[in-house]
Amino acid sequence: MIREVIGLAGIVYICIIIIQILERASIAIQALFIICVTLIGTIFYFSRNEWKLHLIEISALSVSILIFALYGIMKFGGLI
Repeated sequence: MIREVIGLAGIVYICIIIIQILERASIAIQALFIICVTLIGTIFYFSRNEWKLHLIEISALSVSILIFALYGIMKFGGLI
């Protein structure tokens, strides 16, 4: 059930992004990148290999934390 909800949420999110592209054409490149990332992330949840799915989840979480920490350091240092 969780996989189906994640798949549906991915589809809804992609529809919202497409609406944003139609309203603001200037964000098309960024929006297409986000669509690709969302599709890849959603497709991974339909994988039957639990170990691979767990590894990808942990890797994505670690990268997100590192990017947030880098942003904080750059903001604190006055670079942003």
